[in-house]
Amino acid sequence: MELNHYSPFSVHILKIMEMKKKGFYKKLLTIMKLIAIIMLSVSMTASANGYSQNVTLSVKNASLKNVFTEIRKQTGYEFLYASNLLKKSKSVDVDVKNLNVLNVLDLCFRNQPLSYSIIGKTVVIRPEKPKTLNLEIEAPKT
Repeated sequence: MELNHYSPFSVHILKIMEMKKKGFYKKLLTIMKLIAIIMLSVSMTASANGYSQNVTLSVKNASLKNVFTEIRKQTGYEFLYASNLLKKSKSVDVDVKNLNVLNVLDLCFRNQPLSYSIIGKTVVIRPEKPKTLNLEIEAPKT
């Protein structure tokens, strides 16, 4: 008496061989590629959202110090400046809703004698560099 008994592993291998004939691996590879693309795009979006923080702010005739405090509360950005710098600054009117922090800072520093740069999560305030003129002087031709 002969028994045709297959182990579960053998049955699994037979099923894989059947699927291979039907182009299963090609479909599986396509699905894996799509999943990889979706995961990459989701991670890139999450990274961009984490980097570009939005601010909602509505102030009139406010000092820069008060504006910086509110931006820090909403974004976690720290501000580094010498206290005497802000004495030279003008008050600002800002009314923004869900705007990128860089755009809000550009609005705050418009028409100010100050400029800023961002290093990591720190906004460094400094005096505005004087504008230089590039003049070229030509010697008279003889």
